[in-house]
Amino acid sequence: GPGSTPQSQPALETPMVSLDAAARAGLAALPGSDLRWIGIPTDAKRPISLGLRYPEDRTSGGRSRVSIDRWTGAVLSVRSTRAAGLGTRINNLQRPLHTGDVFGVPTQLIWFLGCWVIVVMLRCCRC
Repeated sequence: GPGSTPQSQPALETPMVSLDAAARAGLAALPGSDLRWIGIPTDAKRPISLGLRYPEDRTSGGRSRVSIDRWTGAVLSVRSTRAAGLGTRINNLQRPLHTGDVFGVPTQLIWFLGCWVIVVMLRCCRC
């Protein structure tokens, strides 16, 4: 169903696909992205997970994901930040805004000043 993790069909007599093959499949599924990490499952039914990043993504690890069947190398699911809905895009901005990845130092200064405003308000109001 929606939100469920795709499953690989175990073929224990066959070796798992190479990580290079899984990476190539993931990059082909999301052209223009860069591979950031590979998640190797310990359970035979879990797929290989790939984290990918587009140049316009605001987090270093990216938010796009591809699941690869560990036995066949087939792409099981694709989640692209480029195809994400508005709500997901807004949600994906939370971390980069928090860390200053969006607009760099100016964003970090805004967060710093915001924190000081809260501290001053708590000190002055004694609520």
